[in-house]
Amino acid sequence: MSKYLVIALFALAAVLFGGWLMHDRDRLADELSTSQAEVVQLKADAEFAAQTLAARDALDRKYTRDITDAKIENARLRDAVAAGTHRVLVRATCPKLPATAGTTSLDVGASAELNADARQDYFGLRDQIVTTEKQLAGLQEYVGNVCLAVK
Repeated sequence: MSKYLVIALFALAAVLFGGWLMHDRDRLADELSTSQAEVVQLKADAEFAAQTLAARDALDRKYTRDITDAKIENARLRDAVAAGTHRVLVRATCPKLPATAGTTSLDVGASAELNADARQDYFGLRDQIVTTEKQLAGLQEYVGNVCLAVK
């Protein structure tokens, strides 16, 4: 073989190898830029998730504190009623008895009052109502301020 043919083959091999290297470098550069864009997007998503969790936790603390305060107040009222310092107001009317009714042992002048079992049920229901109202208010605020927040 001639010396020039060997040089030409080596030159051709070098050009082909250089082309392959440039193509590979371009492919890797594209992958790198895609990966960098993905990292930026993931960081933004992580920051948004952290803000969302912080807002959720703040709402949770607020409404948990409100529920606790309401339950403490309800327990205070329950104790006051049990001790006799407060009474449960019952808005009730008694039907008038016909005049022909004989003497009865009813105390006409007394006001309507709950018995002990009904009082406990009343305070239990009051606890449940307060809890439900606070939970609902918290969920509504969470949906309005966190879930529907625009990125």
